[in-house]
Amino acid sequence: MKRRGSTLVPDEDVRLQPRDLSAYSSPSDDRTATFDAGAEVDILAGIAVAARTLWSERRLLAKWSAAFLVGSLLLAFLLPIRYESTTRLMPPQDNGGAGALVAALSAKGGDALAGLGSSLLEMKTSGALFIAIIHGSAVENALIDQFDLMRLYHTRSRERARKILDDRISTTEDRKSGVLTVSVEDRDPHRAAQMTAACVERLNRVLTSVSNSSAHRERVFVEDRLKSAETDLYRSEKELSEFSSKNAAVDIKEQGKALLQAGADLEGELIALRSQLKGLEEIYTDSNVRVRSVKARIAALESQLQSMSGLQRDDRQHSSNSNGSEDTSAVFPSLRQLPSLGVTYSDLYRRVKVQEAVYETLTKEYELARVQEAKETMTVRVFDQPEVPEKRSFPPRILIISLSTVLGLMFGATCVILGRYWVQIPSEHPARALGRDIMGYFRARAARKDRLTTSFTELKVHDELKDHDELKNKVGGR
Repeated sequence: MKRRGSTLVPDEDVRLQPRDLSAYSSPSDDRTATFDAGAEVDILAGIAVAARTLWSERRLLAKWSAAFLVGSLLLAFLLPIRYESTTRLMPPQDNGGAGALVAALSAKGGDALAGLGSSLLEMKTSGALFIAIIHGSAVENALIDQFDLMRLYHTRSRERARKILDDRISTTEDRKSGVLTVSVEDRDPHRAAQMTAACVERLNRVLTSVSNSSAHRERVFVEDRLKSAETDLYRSEKELSEFSSKNAAVDIKEQGKALLQAGADLEGELIALRSQLKGLEEIYTDSNVRVRSVKARIAALESQLQSMSGLQRDDRQHSSNSNGSEDTSAVFPSLRQLPSLGVTYSDLYRRVKVQEAVYETLTKEYELARVQEAKETMTVRVFDQPEVPEKRSFPPRILIISLSTVLGLMFGATCVILGRYWVQIPSEHPARALGRDIMGYFRARAARKDRLTTSFTELKVHDELKDHDELKNKVGGR
């Protein structure tokens, strides 16, 4: 090997020269074997020359490798650290809804629609639907708002934040078992675990909100009907309570029985007192104390009977109407008022009972519809809860350092080999001419830049000197 400037040039005897294949000329039956042997010798000679060249420039290769090693170290330790939290989900089993869809398609359209229904069923059970929802805007926008990711990702664009988050979320599906693996990366390990759990929670919410099964529609109908029945029941109870408060009608039937029983008791007591009064009048005069006491008792009982029957109350009502005032002395309705109040009270009471029965029935139906909807709604079950990661997932420092070192070695080897072959190209070769043109272009640009820089510097100095002279002349003139 000989050194020409800063480049090693192999000796003339080891330079690769086009091999004269005529030396290997032979009869037609040996021509192919001789040619293969010559090509193999050329390849081995080229490998040997390249190996000698690289060995001679081993220091340069070491420098390139060291430079790439230092750069990879800086890159590996300056890249932001991220942690990955992972959870595994078990997709829901087929609960009959998809099977019913396939059966309906088969009955209506034959094998073609049955095949379409089977493909839809396969898509749902494969987890592709859940992966699409996780990477959809509904889940990602909810995560951005919940964890304030626009501030954490240093962006004012929601679309940009959603794109970054989409890159941080990775989902894979095991085709055999159907298990979904959801992973979320973040710089904070605790936040990574929280985001993974929130991602699964939002997935279930979206699945519940977009559910369109028959149980869901039934539950919505029963819920609306239940709200209407509750409003009707409240209105009926309010009307019954206002009517009862206004007319002192607690229970018309029981009140009638009580008034009849009380009236019968008063009539019996009144008959007994009248018989006692007749006996006392035969013995004593009207001014006797016992006679007057029995008469007062009889008058009180007659007054109570009139009050219960409504005769005395009608007289007071007539006098109060003539005076323009309202009679408020009656506490309970009389026997004369009970029949007229009983019709309205019975109607209101019956309406309340009907509304109560409807409300109770709808409440039971609503609970059953909710249970059925929960059975038919697609939800994912978590069997590996997201945990706080302890080891970082990014950057892979060992991989970066190893690949960068190997890349530096390959880059240095490529430069050495290309430099060796470049010096072997004759000066009149078109490639050398192209290289000279390119280098001349860049040298001319560099020289032009230097001239412009020098001219700008001289002009700036000239302007400063001119300003200095003018200032000096002003000071001298003063």
